[in-house]
Amino acid sequence: MKQYALLPAFVIASLTITITGCPICVYPFWIGYIYSPFRFSVNNKTDAELSVKLETGEIPSRNARYEEFTPFTDEVFQLGHGYQNLTADEETACSIKPKENNYVLTRLPLEFLPFQDDTEELKNRLMNRFISFTLTISAGDTTLYRVAGWDLPQADMEGHHINEKLYGYYDTAIERWFDERGERCVFPMLYSKLWRDRDAGFAEQFLRYYINVVSMDTVILQKFVTEDAVDIISDDDFWKEY
Repeated sequence: MKQYALLPAFVIASLTITITGCPICVYPFWIGYIYSPFRFSVNNKTDAELSVKLETGEIPSRNARYEEFTPFTDEVFQLGHGYQNLTADEETACSIKPKENNYVLTRLPLEFLPFQDDTEELKNRLMNRFISFTLTISAGDTTLYRVAGWDLPQADMEGHHINEKLYGYYDTAIERWFDERGERCVFPMLYSKLWRDRDAGFAEQFLRYYINVVSMDTVILQKFVTEDAVDIISDDDFWKEY
């Protein structure tokens, strides 16, 4: 079973950044693990083999039409430090045998946006954007479950077999990087209906969605978590409870 992907030659560390006009902030960087803006662990309780596909891209507005979602190309993924050989498809698709689990994730390099050096091209491409995803779980040619991360129109949900929406999109506008104290955060604001008692927050830790395919007709979001890297258990251990 796949587990965490490691970044070479890095260790877990903290990053201190000074922003003009703002206090000095120490930001947790889970270096040594790959940060993923969106990661989905899918558990297959059915008797069929499933396939999962994740696409990450940008939308022109918070309630964009489904057709307006534009997946990022390889060149966008390669703008991060040490990411020159990455492709947009890296770890974004998997198959899951009956009674097993697997995961997909995106390595979109949002974690490099706060750096001041050698990231101008990355900032030009990813700042002041709405960034979201689509996730599709299928059995053969049949779509069992599809999620859109943004608040797309109801008509598009019906027309494109979308079961859930608004599971998460990032707003990378400059003003969305500051908390209520005026301090700069590591990652941009994440909007999602899954936050408890609020609709937005800063996903400064690992962001994980756990989806349970109970049957061909029943697929549920089992859990949505943001946790410190040291607190995250393996997918196998998580799914033992379900």
